[in-house]
Amino acid sequence: MLLLIMAVVLATYSMANPSKITDPAESLVGYWPLNGNVEDEIGNHNGKLLGGAKFVKDADRDQVLELDGKDGRAEVPHADDLSFSAKDSYTLTVWVHVLTKPGHWAGIVTKSRDKSPWYGLWLNGSNQLVAGGSNITGSEIVDKKWLHLALVQDGVTNKRIVYRYGYCYRRNRKRKLVDGWCRRCERIPPCSD
Repeated sequence: MLLLIMAVVLATYSMANPSKITDPAESLVGYWPLNGNVEDEIGNHNGKLLGGAKFVKDADRDQVLELDGKDGRAEVPHADDLSFSAKDSYTLTVWVHVLTKPGHWAGIVTKSRDKSPWYGLWLNGSNQLVAGGSNITGSEIVDKKWLHLALVQDGVTNKRIVYRYGYCYRRNRKRKLVDGWCRRCERIPPCSD
């Protein structure tokens, strides 16, 4: 798998009183524009490149992070404010471009898998997008195309929703998947939808 990532944003917020958010930047926990380094431009969560990860020039997006699909990754050390429980509300967004499908589980943006609580966006063995914590599996990835993905958890209502290009595709009245990707998780965990 060859994967390009342009930017990662992580924000936390209170769904109990969203009207109190006057400046959305105040809710940002981390912002990694990946413009030649893995520095967090909002907080103190700087990372480093490991394995076969490197920065390359993309014709459309300028500087992007390239992951080789083997051992390449950008790693940010653990911090308590990057950990979320089922009662917390947060949003994780990423721009990603899959150049070749992996055919095996591969992380796009992940927070642990070794220690709970964990969350993130993956590709599974069938090349489907998977939002984790409580897994929401969607349709097969479209390769050779930039995607904007957002994983949103609302801890107050205990729901998790995944958006692609800002749209959440829901089931129609016949319970048939309209798009196959964006599904709501009514309970966190587990997600049976």
